[in-house]
Amino acid sequence: MKKLALLFPLAVIFLYFTLSSNSGGMPGNLTGNITSDGCGKTNNCHGKPNSGVLLAFLLIDTNGNSVANYTPGRNYIVKMVVANTTGATLPKFGFQFTVVSNATNTHVGQFLPSSLPAGERVDTLGTSVVVQQRYKLSPSVGTGENGSSYTATAGWIAPPAGTGRITVYGGACLVDNNGTADTLTDYWNRSSLYFDEETTDVPLAEGKLSGVIAWPNPVTGNLNLTIDQVRAEYLYAQIIDMAGRSLLQKHFNTHEKTVINTADWAPGLYQLVLKAGNNEKTIPIIKR
Repeated sequence: MKKLALLFPLAVIFLYFTLSSNSGGMPGNLTGNITSDGCGKTNNCHGKPNSGVLLAFLLIDTNGNSVANYTPGRNYIVKMVVANTTGATLPKFGFQFTVVSNATNTHVGQFLPSSLPAGERVDTLGTSVVVQQRYKLSPSVGTGENGSSYTATAGWIAPPAGTGRITVYGGACLVDNNGTADTLTDYWNRSSLYFDEETTDVPLAEGKLSGVIAWPNPVTGNLNLTIDQVRAEYLYAQIIDMAGRSLLQKHFNTHEKTVINTADWAPGLYQLVLKAGNNEKTIPIIKR
């Protein structure tokens, strides 16, 4: 099983999208284009790039567990989590993401339109397929202030055996919703995460993690873990920041109160990686 990594450069393919902050519906130029220039080309994107727009991707199986590898032909949920740490109030957002074969640089797997929330759609852009918003969407946590988070999800059927490594590429644009298409006060960023093909089925062992809950989230002080249905004696926890650095690695006794002190963390988006037995789960954590 590969070590979970969070940030990889978009070496081959970028998502190019323009998002309107002054339209309540579908902007005509929203579908954009996937090119080698992407959002890095001058004036191609609405708003401007900002490192305070933090993105993370999760691949979630039918048991609700975040996984590091995919099994060919199985159903998953692709989830994008975005955190606003820009310091600005950004109450609306738009996004795009796609899944690409590292070997062929083409879309792989199948997005399931019936799985999408009301504000999302599947579009074909040239040879690729993306999930993106139908209209301006609201945060899932907060109202757009610094520390708010935004999520987008899509059901996805993994490609057939032999596909090998795949990468989720995506971008998000957070907007101030002031009625103008600002290039200075609306912000975007992008990221990617790869997943390797699981060549053998790993049986679920005594460490089922679907019952583990991290709260409060967003967090300002102590992060508590509520542990349920985990029959393993020890729970391994790792905290990874958006630069891929490991801030904490610790084994917890599942019979004891589990608390993680976040007082020294900078505001932003983190990944809490939990392992017990053969099971692994990743929970995005927002620090305010």
